[in-house]
Amino acid sequence: MKEVLEIVGERDGHLIDKPDLKSAMDYWHNHLRDAGLTGEYFPHSLRYARVQDAIRYYEVDG
Repeated sequence: MKEVLEIVGERDGHLIDKPDLKSAMDYWHNHLRDAGLTGEYFPHSLRYARVQDAIRYYEVDG
């Protein structure tokens, strides 16, 4: 998290250094796609995966 805050501080409050939101989102989506994160829930794959892990954990461990 410290590294992220440092980068954001250097980039005028932006994590992805692009001129507008659309460019930043395109950059993010392309990197996710290149990493193989595609499918039904793309581009929310990481969020859905985390939620599914949490659901399974709480179903087993209460």
